[in-house]
Amino acid sequence: MCGEFAVCLDDGDSWKLSKKTRHLSYARTRPEDLDNLVGLDEVQNLRTILLISKFFLANMNDEEISDFLRRFQSLRVLSLLHVGKLPNSIGSLKQLWYINLS
Repeated sequence: MCGEFAVCLDDGDSWKLSKKTRHLSYARTRPEDLDNLVGLDEVQNLRTILLISKFFLANMNDEEISDFLRRFQSLRVLSLLHVGKLPNSIGSLKQLWYINLS
């Protein structure tokens, strides 16, 4: 229904993200599924990131997570599940309305 503006990635899905993607949900349970995620580097105006799977950030250190979040200054909704430490770059997200850190 939302076409290329909203993407929900579950197990087995392979998706090329569009530059127009505004909302991203990531619920994969296998780390090798990250290889099927294509185009995240091209997305610039994400409004929503829902990271339901621990594998999305599992191989990133604190600096890489901060760099990842700095790329998306227009974020309004952020869910960072399974994160041990809140990244410093969270303070640069001025438009953030909702954050879930459970």
